[in-house]
Amino acid sequence: MVTPELIDSGAAQPRRDCSDAGLSPADEAAIARYAGDADELFGRAMHLLPSSRRWAMEALYVFCRELGNIAQDQASRTLNLALLADWRAEIARLYAGRLQHFSMRALRDAIERCDLRCDDFLAIIAGTEMDVRSDIRAPVLVELDLYCERSTAAVCRIAFHILGGRPPASEPVAAALGRGMRLAGILRDLTRDAARQRLYLLREILLAHGIMGQCRPMCWRADINATAVTSFRHSRNAAAIGGRQHLPHARTCGRLPHL
Repeated sequence: MVTPELIDSGAAQPRRDCSDAGLSPADEAAIARYAGDADELFGRAMHLLPSSRRWAMEALYVFCRELGNIAQDQASRTLNLALLADWRAEIARLYAGRLQHFSMRALRDAIERCDLRCDDFLAIIAGTEMDVRSDIRAPVLVELDLYCERSTAAVCRIAFHILGGRPPASEPVAAALGRGMRLAGILRDLTRDAARQRLYLLREILLAHGIMGQCRPMCWRADINATAVTSFRHSRNAAAIGGRQHLPHARTCGRLPHL
């Protein structure tokens, strides 16, 4: 099992700390303004990091937020694809040392000292492009796994490197955490995504439960809810039967939740 201790004590390379990020006051102010939400997400944990790591993490947050805004934008696909092309050019400038965007300047020092890979940044952009090019609706397993790999596992790999994790021990942790975060987000945002005619639930599972008889995700929501209620009822009944067998005096659960 890979643990934080293994990440910290892996034998890949000698530890290399991110040195002073060397940001201008204007860059610091811009990152602080854009990354204000990061404090709400991560609380005081961010402020416990050395300044260079904190600026790099907040810059990564700004980068992901900018891409997320493109994915959520209702502008034309052509415009959003052009914006993603601009970000690919920005990543190329980052690795060539010709920086423009303030968030990239915050990552400049971390690129070399924290071994941040260009391919991971490009993978995040490719994940956003999957959302921009078409409305994802009930992807098959291969497509969903690729989406998780690009959209969140790549982010976790970069974050782990910034925080001091070292490959290869950190790689499976980042992959598992990234996929778990993305799948949890898919379940959380089910209704919101359906309103945008998107559905990220696995096609094979939906077909197995007889869902997808309608063409639009908003129409599938009733089927999904009905299936969830039925599954919950079966699980509750099975648990009640098992409880009576092993604990004869145990009382059954209460009423079903309202979905």
